[in-house]
Order: sequence, then structure tokens, then C-alpha cells
Amino acid sequence: MQEDIVSYSMDEFNALIMNLIVSMGYGGGRKQVEMDLTLNKDEKTVEGIINEDVLGLRKIFLKAKHTEDKILIDEINSFTEFVNESNVENGVFITISDFEIPVNEEKNSKIRLVNGKELHQLIFNFGI
Repeated sequence: MQEDIVSYSMDEFNALIMNLIVSMGYGGGRKQVEMDLTLNKDEKTVEGIINEDVLGLRKIFLKAKHTEDKILIDEINSFTEFVNESNVENGVFITISDFEIPVNEEKNSKIRLVNGKELHQLIFNFGI
């Protein structure tokens, strides 16, 4: 995957996120991930509740946003609030850009923020 993700269409971004999740062993397989994730082209997001393990014993709320703008603290707080109030164990928020707060400063242990730099590294590591 040599192209810059910024130039991806939302359909290409959706496929990228699904391929990465499945390659990392999350979601319970491709068919399950395809059923669990929703593409919202207006909001430039791919999101849904996916399985953390193949048996679906633990759940993760995944949100991936295709934007060059920084993800603002209000959106991070809304995401965190949703994770805390939902029937999920953890939340993963992925962006191709960056977050208003440094990724390593997120205090909630249930939340994992993945910025564009780390996303590129994961894509490289998992051969997507």
C-alpha cells in the first residue's frame, strides 16, 4: 500500500480498515467485520462494535475517521463517553491525521487512539 491514505475514497478507506482489523485478528473474520462495521460517507467514518476475539466474548467500539483535520477534544470525549456507557470493553479511535491531545496522554485505559503515523506503521507491519 504505497499510496497516501489521504487520497483514498471512502470505499477504499473502508476496505483498508476492514483488511487491517481482520489481519490483526480482530472482528471474528471478514464476513463478521463486514456485517459489524458501517460506512458513513457524510461523516467520513467507518464505525461499529466488533469482536475482540474470534468467539465474540469481548466487544470493541471501533471508529475510523478519514479526515486531514485534527480530531478535537470534544469528539474524543464523545467517543469516550459512548464507550463508557455502552456494553463494550474497549474503544479504538483511528484517524489518518492526528488528535488534539497527544495519543500517549489519553487517560482512559479503555480507549486507544491511533493517529495517522501509527496507522501507517500498522499497515506496514501487517502487510496491508
